[in-house]
Amino acid sequence: MEKTFKLMENKAIKLFYKMKFGHLPVDSLRSYAINYQLLKNKKEKNAYFPLPFGSAVIITTAQSFDSMAPFNCSATLFACSLMAHSLGLGSCFMGFVQIGANRDKKIRDWLEMPKEHQSYGAMVVGHPDVKYRRLIERKMPNIKWH
Repeated sequence: MEKTFKLMENKAIKLFYKMKFGHLPVDSLRSYAINYQLLKNKKEKNAYFPLPFGSAVIITTAQSFDSMAPFNCSATLFACSLMAHSLGLGSCFMGFVQIGANRDKKIRDWLEMPKEHQSYGAMVVGHPDVKYRRLIERKMPNIKWH
């Protein structure tokens, strides 16, 4: 993995990949490399939050006293799930992760959540294990807008 990230630092190889695959895969790989380096540099974190069912976890937090925080965080996660679906990824809302982020001190410390913040939602994003080859055919809905 690190070899791939180091290859992408070379401008000639980056240009070749952009010509062959386009901008999106190269930019995505670059952002993964940045995140990988950030996580690698934070080895001092001793809490581990294992989630075997997904490759990325999105946890939304906001200040506890904000009355619009639950709605804003839910709307944000819903928009993320729509974007993930458009990219061919699967997403799943995780209520127990949200509860754990609010109640467990090790998890709060690992996430570096300020004391006045609370988690209002959590979602896992990853590549689905199952691909449905035969979906049920549906008739187009008969909708009239007035």
